[in-house]
Amino acid sequence: LKIIEIKKDWQDINIDTNWAKHIYENINYPDSAIYQNVEGNVYAQFKVTSKGNIIEAKIFRNLYPEIDKIVLKTLESMPNWDLSYIKQRYPLEIEKYYPMKYILPIRFRLERR
Repeated sequence: LKIIEIKKDWQDINIDTNWAKHIYENINYPDSAIYQNVEGNVYAQFKVTSKGNIIEAKIFRNLYPEIDKIVLKTLESMPNWDLSYIKQRYPLEIEKYYPMKYILPIRFRLERR
């Protein structure tokens, strides 16, 4: 019944990474939102430190209280990001630019049959 999409807006991010899989596996469409036909986007904001830790996760633009809670809980339990590819490209600069803020749009859409 559910379709959850993560928009890939960042060219250096591979959608098949652990963090994306974590989001797909841990976000479920709440029954109350399905019953009320709630669809739309949640925009979550968080920072990634130079060590790959996720900090300061919050909902930037909400959709529905239960959906917002699930998205926030999932972000807070997200695995650390592997920034080794960035450290190889910019070894002396990573500390200068991190923690870096990201806004992640997650689209909730009901499948019509």
